[in-house]
Amino acid sequence: MSIDDLNVAVTGAIFRAEGFERDGNSAAAARAYVEVAQIEERLASALPPGEIDGNAAREGAVRAWLKARDPRRAIELAAGYLREALPRNTRGEIEKLELMAKTQLNPLVVPAARFRFARAA
Repeated sequence: MSIDDLNVAVTGAIFRAEGFERDGNSAAAARAYVEVAQIEERLASALPPGEIDGNAAREGAVRAWLKARDPRRAIELAAGYLREALPRNTRGEIEKLELMAKTQLNPLVVPAARFRFARAA
């Protein structure tokens, strides 16, 4: 499939998944997000990091695996993407998604960013 074909496919898959969410069919939405994630991964592998569409595909793949209820895959993918040369905003977004996935796996994980500690003067 070409990049254009993948973009068309992922757009359709996202519309289907969001439709299931709107209808309250969370099981069907999760299954539909698997398709979204798989297509986003294909786009991410075809597009270089640092390029706008490549960054969007990387974020989209991790986010879709979270919505597909597969936080382990989201963490695995995020770890791989974070080894790439990404712009700061993309890196930050993927780090947030990775933390969300880790929190899904272990709800007792508390992000350190939630706490602000005063430094001794």
